[in-house]
Amino acid sequence: MWAKSFAGILGGLLISILALATLYYVLPLPADAKIMLGLISGWIIWAGIMVWCYSSDNGKQAWKRACGGFLTLAALNTILFYLQS
Repeated sequence: MWAKSFAGILGGLLISILALATLYYVLPLPADAKIMLGLISGWIIWAGIMVWCYSSDNGKQAWKRACGGFLTLAALNTILFYLQS
């Protein structure tokens, strides 16, 4: 139970940060609009990931879900960063 909770909290935080970084790279909005969008959607993404991890069968599956989402978004952000450079 605690492993699922920690996976949801920590994994959800990292995934929500990376998701917002992806939105920052992709959306053609001014900086203040991106910040406001990030403040609103960050909590929703984090809560969704926490529910997704907590609904898994065990802690190992929850950590696999969190790590899979983290690695996918990290790769996407790396690609977007190098495409903008």
